[in-house]
Amino acid sequence: SWDLATDNFTPGQWMKGLVRLYDLSPDGRLLIYWAAQYHGTAVERRLRVRSRGEPARPHGDYDPVGAGAGKAARRLVRRGRKVPRYLRVAAGIPPPPAPQQNTGTWTAISPVPYFTALAIWPAFGHWTGGGLFLGDGHIAIMEPEDRMTPVAHVPIPGRFTIQSVQSLPGAKDGLPASARGPRYEVNRPDHWPSPEYRAACDALAAALKAGGLRWIEWVHAVGDDVFFAADGAIHRVPGGVDLAPERYLGAARQLIDLAPMHFELMRAPEDAMSW
Repeated sequence: SWDLATDNFTPGQWMKGLVRLYDLSPDGRLLIYWAAQYHGTAVERRLRVRSRGEPARPHGDYDPVGAGAGKAARRLVRRGRKVPRYLRVAAGIPPPPAPQQNTGTWTAISPVPYFTALAIWPAFGHWTGGGLFLGDGHIAIMEPEDRMTPVAHVPIPGRFTIQSVQSLPGAKDGLPASARGPRYEVNRPDHWPSPEYRAACDALAAALKAGGLRWIEWVHAVGDDVFFAADGAIHRVPGGVDLAPERYLGAARQLIDLAPMHFELMRAPEDAMSW
């Protein structure tokens, strides 16, 4: 994670697989990402879990409500009131469908800067997956209604509203109209940039490469400063929006060099595993 106010970086987890970052919560605490793992060890692990079957419930079929709960719960339904979760079965409300089987692709919400999931929505290959934060507590997952039951590793608090993008007003092709603007972009370039925008990016990339850089990953402006990632390092250019591209490299301040880093196993700490 990167604190833009102080330029402090906190190392997190790596993942062996394909990862697409979709959105960050407005408060910067939670990440929505889509991932795929097809390597042999992941397949073997899923087969081992499947062969063990469902874990035993520690309390069996214990019903915390006494006799007469069914009548009381049905009265709540008739009045149009919200039925508590522990009364839904007694009220005759069918339980939500079981989570889909994870076949190697999924959407997850994780605490920054870790990939360890608080909840997982198995995706349908590359056809579904991803999501958006419409607010700190309002999340839209890019899955149809019948695939919205998550595998919750940490109980989801009631203050969160999580729904399918298809259920949002104005949704089209899996993306709500309210989420098509730049507010929800995550440093992703426009898929159809204007010729002027392309020319400016090409000039900037050429100027940075002329200064000795080989691979330009991204360039992004925040306020008056410009940031860019190149050759595994992240740089800040103070006042870069007013500089000519050929002056960027001379004015740049390297914030961190990520190139020497290598994969290592890391467990998310307990205090990070919360919504």
